Amino acid sequence: MPKDLFKYAANPDEAENTFHDFCQHYKENHHKDFKITEDNNSFLRIFGNTRFLTQFVINNTWTFEQYQNSPYKEKEKPFEQFVLEIKNITKTHTQPTTALKKYKYQEYIRITIKELLGYDQRQTYREISHLAYAIVPYYLTANLQTLSHKYSLDSSTLGDFALIALGKLGGYELNYSSDIDLIGLYSEDKEQNTVSNHQFFNQLFSQTGRDLALTDRDGFFFRVDWDLRPEGRSGVLANSISAMERYYQTFGEEWERQAYIKASVLFQKQKLGNELIQMLKPFVYRKYFDEKTIHNIWDMRSRMTQELQNTGADGLSIKLNDGGIRDIEFFVQGFQLLYGGKITELQNTNTLEALNLLALHELINTQTKNTLLQSYLFLRRLETCLQMDNEQQTHVLRTCSQHKLKVARRMGITQDATEAIAILDEHLFNVRNAVIRIFKDFYTKQ
Repeated sequence: MPKDLFKYAANPDEAENTFHDFCQHYKENHHKDFKITEDNNSFLRIFGNTRFLTQFVINNTWTFEQYQNSPYKEKEKPFEQFVLEIKNITKTHTQPTTALKKYKYQEYIRITIKELLGYDQRQTYREISHLAYAIVPYYLTANLQTLSHKYSLDSSTLGDFALIALGKLGGYELNYSSDIDLIGLYSEDKEQNTVSNHQFFNQLFSQTGRDLALTDRDGFFFRVDWDLRPEGRSGVLANSISAMERYYQTFGEEWERQAYIKASVLFQKQKLGNELIQMLKPFVYRKYFDEKTIHNIWDMRSRMTQELQNTGADGLSIKLNDGGIRDIEFFVQGFQLLYGGKITELQNTNTLEALNLLALHELINTQTKNTLLQSYLFLRRLETCLQMDNEQQTHVLRTCSQHKLKVARRMGITQDATEAIAILDEHLFNVRNAVIRIFKDFYTKQ
């Protein structure tokens, strides 16, 4: 093994040990030695940088050839290709859940290597999002068949139904450990012979959520969050579209307007998801606004800060602390709420695309746009480097120097330890201060 092969990994010693384990398993499984070449150097980046994927390749050495032969090591895999590959997997494997989980982690290897090599991370988020958009409908339709058989129903009598994605999935901005925020709906309340539509779809969405979140020896698909539904955690998982309309007309709050900025159709049998999004546009994007809208957004940010103070996190939350990811999202969404009713082009679910549109329509200047765009990309890459180790849902950069050095290495900072930490700290300090100035300048002027 070449000297210093893993010098700039987050965990160099661990990288050498796990790579040794991989080579042993590779020889046992393929009856030949694993040879390090210039062509396969990129694959070695996962060792010492991501424990969950390193363990996966040790247990599944065939993933090396899968990665090497992929035409999407450098270019983006389109959504249609994900759909085709998942369709083939579910048709040819007797245990499709196991095969699909292995497929997920195989894809994560390819995507993670891109991230570690410094490729455009917007591509990373789209690919992980497309993976979810391709996997979720499989479980939804599989459970539809199971429940229809259970209740002796012809599923065509149930009418239209849909799943709406919100949050980062709705904006095609998903990362390793983002929750997927879902809203379920169906076309009409109707009694079937053995069950009501309301009961049926609540069971359908509930089972689908459990399947996606279930962790076993093969891992899990996605953590599912239904809390953005009407009435939050106390509400039902499935509502008819008429019930949704009544709720948002009568009880809809400011945070729900903000949540639906990110609404995208994940699945629909016919066109129900599109109908809901169109129906809610007047609720989300008002033609006229007043100062109350600004203050409501500010209040939501303040409550979030208070919630953060109660967590006692040992370090800095790059998501929730001042100048973090959420401040940039709040800034962009505030403009969308204020002007999206009059400028329909601003009704965009993706944060960076919406940011570009704000500058295009001269609602912010080019310097502000560029600062926020680069800050968002830096913070999101930092978020990815925090989460790629153990696929944990964390946003906290701890104060521990050893922890910071590991993150800096994943970020591609190769200076000696003290300087690498200083570079990371300085960049983060500058980014946060720039975001804080922009965010507060806008809201204090209103």
